[in-house]
Amino acid sequence: MSLPILNRQSLVPPSYYSVHPEHCKRAIVYSVALRLKRNCSNSNFLEKRNTQYKQYLVSQGYISNLGFEKFKELEQIPRSDLLKPKSNKD
Repeated sequence: MSLPILNRQSLVPPSYYSVHPEHCKRAIVYSVALRLKRNCSNSNFLEKRNTQYKQYLVSQGYISNLGFEKFKELEQIPRSDLLKPKSNKD
């Protein structure tokens, strides 16, 4: 039995007007910003992708300040730190 192929729709965050709680919407913005920072090794490419994704979120009804500060926060963290595996503290 094979897994279904993911389509673009399954990877897109819900519209801001969805019934998801506010903290979920902010978490979506943060997780995408984090993923972009981890995956983009070129800073110019990262900046371009961040801009594109912010524009997409705004087109989906997200308020530009809802979680967008996370993009700025992540700019301060070196990519190498984000790529390090986290240790589980017991």
